[in-house]
Amino acid sequence: MVRWVLSFLLFLAAGSASAAIISIDFSGPGVGDIVTTQFPGVDISLLGSPPIPGPRIYLLQDTSGNPVDVLGASGNAITPGDNVGAVNPPFFDMQFRFEGTIDYFSLLVLDAEESVSATGYLGNNAVQSVVQGTFMGFHSGPVFNGPVYLLELGAIGGSAFFNRVVVDLTEADGPELFDNLQFSSRRLPEPATVALLSVALASLVLARRRRLY
Repeated sequence: MVRWVLSFLLFLAAGSASAAIISIDFSGPGVGDIVTTQFPGVDISLLGSPPIPGPRIYLLQDTSGNPVDVLGASGNAITPGDNVGAVNPPFFDMQFRFEGTIDYFSLLVLDAEESVSATGYLGNNAVQSVVQGTFMGFHSGPVFNGPVYLLELGAIGGSAFFNRVVVDLTEADGPELFDNLQFSSRRLPEPATVALLSVALASLVLARRRRLY
């Protein structure tokens, strides 16, 4: 009986163990390509109604003048038919939906003259939120010059679990540019799986008791 209990606990521990961090630099798709499921483990989309395509891959130059592919919302985050130059145009939020439950998320915001926030959700419940993030310095490239911030949620091996992150786009005077997405591949057993195993364990305990008595 003890062996079954230990096996059950080891299963839960293994399911909640943190694995390696997955890093995405958004290279691969061509410039202008809409990003959805090209990168394993995450689905990327823009939220809103009516739905619009995007986000897209953009070409940037680093501080040495080398081309770098980055993720950008740009005009794709504007509701179709609206004037891009209008005051306070309606922006769509960007969503990162993960295949499993994670405990860490980070994203570089390269065009951060105005605040950008990130909120981690477990289902529909907000778990953690960060605004602006950590200042990482200025990018002084031939194409883009501006501050860079790091949005981070959770901690590797931490206790904050979420399965999607919504990035709130607040800038109204230019594209948002993102790079170096990182997230943990931590996965927790699904509630249905845990419930099924619990029922099986209870049945084993009951059968054991019947044999003893």
